[in-house]
Amino acid sequence: MAALLDSKRDAICAQASGLIKSRFPALCYDPTRPDAIEFQQSMFHGTPQRIHDLMQVVLQLHTLGSINDEYSWSWGLLPRYGVTGDHLLAFMRMYFDIVKHEVAMAPEDLDGLNLLEKTVIDRITAIITKQR
Repeated sequence: MAALLDSKRDAICAQASGLIKSRFPALCYDPTRPDAIEFQQSMFHGTPQRIHDLMQVVLQLHTLGSINDEYSWSWGLLPRYGVTGDHLLAFMRMYFDIVKHEVAMAPEDLDGLNLLEKTVIDRITAIITKQR
């Protein structure tokens, strides 16, 4: 499944980037920063790439430990840029929705993907709830 998702990486990440930008157009924009627009654009582009890379690690190594590490670390940093737990969950749901639309897979693979999505969402929810 990791290879299948990675074969559609560009399409998945481009769509996710566009969705994040359209749904959260003011997110991470700080007019007091000299690089305000570049910083925001970097977030719009980099977030889907980071999620995709994370899902590659999870799928290739067959472990969810990287989810805990990534979100425990980032949850301590991202709120200062206006990113909420709801944003993190929305980004992940967008990613999985796009994957389901972009990647043709067998029903049993889709079942596995749905289980992965639920598990990842549950882990992120637990991390952001615990650290509030």
